[in-house]
Amino acid sequence: MANLKSAAYIQLPERFYQKLSATQLPNAQLLFWNASLAKQLQLNELSEEQKLGVFSGQTIPPGITPVAQAYAGHQFGSFTAQLGDGRARLLGDVENLSGELQEVHLKGSGVTPFSRRGDGLATLSSVLRELMVSEGMHSLGIPTSRTLAVIKTGEIVQRESELPGGVLVRVAASHVRIGTFEYFAARRDVEALRTLANFVIVRHYPHLVNPTDKSATEKYVLLFEQIMQKQIKLICQWMRVGFIHGVMNTDNTFVSGETLDYGPCAFMEAYDPLMVLSSIDHGGRYAYARQPQILHWNLQSLAYCLALIINNPANSNAQEIQLPESLVNRLENFDSQFTLQWQKVMGEKIGLRISSQEDLTLLNGYFDLLQKHKMDFTLGFRQLNNQLAKPGTNESTVLQNNSLFFEHVDVQGWLTQWKQRITQQDKTNHELTKSMDAANPLFIPRNHLVEKAIGKVVESGDLSLVEELLGVWRNPYEFHSGKQAWSLPATENEKVTATFCGT
Repeated sequence: MANLKSAAYIQLPERFYQKLSATQLPNAQLLFWNASLAKQLQLNELSEEQKLGVFSGQTIPPGITPVAQAYAGHQFGSFTAQLGDGRARLLGDVENLSGELQEVHLKGSGVTPFSRRGDGLATLSSVLRELMVSEGMHSLGIPTSRTLAVIKTGEIVQRESELPGGVLVRVAASHVRIGTFEYFAARRDVEALRTLANFVIVRHYPHLVNPTDKSATEKYVLLFEQIMQKQIKLICQWMRVGFIHGVMNTDNTFVSGETLDYGPCAFMEAYDPLMVLSSIDHGGRYAYARQPQILHWNLQSLAYCLALIINNPANSNAQEIQLPESLVNRLENFDSQFTLQWQKVMGEKIGLRISSQEDLTLLNGYFDLLQKHKMDFTLGFRQLNNQLAKPGTNESTVLQNNSLFFEHVDVQGWLTQWKQRITQQDKTNHELTKSMDAANPLFIPRNHLVEKAIGKVVESGDLSLVEELLGVWRNPYEFHSGKQAWSLPATENEKVTATFCGT
């Protein structure tokens, strides 16, 4: 396999990972292959036998050393000093057509030294869910890990019941998390923290390798700032499309700024800022509107890790870590930076450059109306365009069952104010609707559609609905004639009120 090579990560000291042997999955079969992603990763030349053997973990190519990565994490606010890849293995690196390195990860491939009492397996349902939502997120233009392949293992996984097993072949820029830093910070391993930070800089932020006129530790402050900015942009993009991650733990927060882990996640339908769709988030910690504050919390955890490098204390066993002023200042800027990015992203959804308190009041007023009338978040924003465009267009018929929203007296009053405001900008209606369409998808991976498609595969091996939905989601901002049903929210009988972790 010419383009699969040993992961750069295993050049780090061995305390960063545990080496693994091949898996034993004699009944495995390749269920899904992402041909377009494979082309980008220059993996087109593989035979069916190679795809199955290598990406199920059964065949280890020469020069490849699979490893399970060590990391810790705060899960729902509680710290666990050792988590690690309990059901996944880092296989190696591939170089895409742009010359960027991507890591290939096998999730659900069996027991590792970090499995604790777990079985190291994944259900086929959870793997298919990650395939559909991650590819949907990518098409929405949101940074994310992606799915190269899905393997049906032929094994039975015991959860609440007996379920078919699967392996997800996941691709990401790297799998370094805030929790990776926490693993070494908990052990006061300053040398490892510095090594890890330097790896992240080279891998993701190479412009910081030799910052001019900076002290030896200043690049780590700049690294923190870069990670914070990428994470702010990422979470604002989640919120733009109504996405609720569900498990924003530090071990699920990539320092690359990509989305990771599609277990108990969902796209909100009827707008509710405190919406929770995760079966394990009983206190609403990771509700839609609380994602910014959780991001700040996670970044603060990272700051304490980097403080050990920056301060380089003589007593690395000290119980309390003091944040240097440079990191305190960055954290203090979080709220203002997030607010600016959030206003930019949400302003684009209603066609406004938020430039005054009046604009912000107008935006917040629309959110209030969506919540009051339990309007679908995605269509509530998408259909604003039809208040400007000529009536009777193909797309305008999509919302006919929800059009009463725009007939409410209070919504009509808001529309009057909004139309007055947008006429003060230097855009024609055509330009405005085009830019708003680019910010407001028509098609998203709605929960009931994802579950319906998964059910077909698990029950009968029928991938047709998965492939049909992925085809529509590849162009989520365009109207697809004959596919209107995929744009509509769930009926009362179709609603999915909880999503689950696959462990």
